[in-house]
Amino acid sequence: MRTSLFCLLLLVLVGACQSVPEGGSADRAQPTLITQAELDDLPVITARQAIERLRPRWLRARISTLRSGAGIRHTATVFVDGMPRGGLDTLEGIQSKDIAEIRFLSASDATTRYGTGYPRGIIEVSTRRGL
Repeated sequence: MRTSLFCLLLLVLVGACQSVPEGGSADRAQPTLITQAELDDLPVITARQAIERLRPRWLRARISTLRSGAGIRHTATVFVDGMPRGGLDTLEGIQSKDIAEIRFLSASDATTRYGTGYPRGIIEVSTRRGL
């Protein structure tokens, strides 16, 4: 019993003393944020192309079915510097070099922040001019 307890304690201590390798968890991509550093690593492209490369899941449409059987295709709404700008095509007019960060808000987070009407969430673009 004592030996197994000692071994368990030793494993916990060894695990706690391990160092994080360079480029470790601090550099991991956040699933809801594209940082300026990530964008700077890309060639100058549009915001949509950057999202396609870095977080393609943000662009997926969700289809909801109505009682009549017809489906409605929902995509994220784009906000630029806190103002609603439209659909995903808005991202084509924004160059990556002009962006400070891009953040994805889920439908529930979007509702909390901006009210209802964003069933697929919001893609918030903060420009370098807007900061």
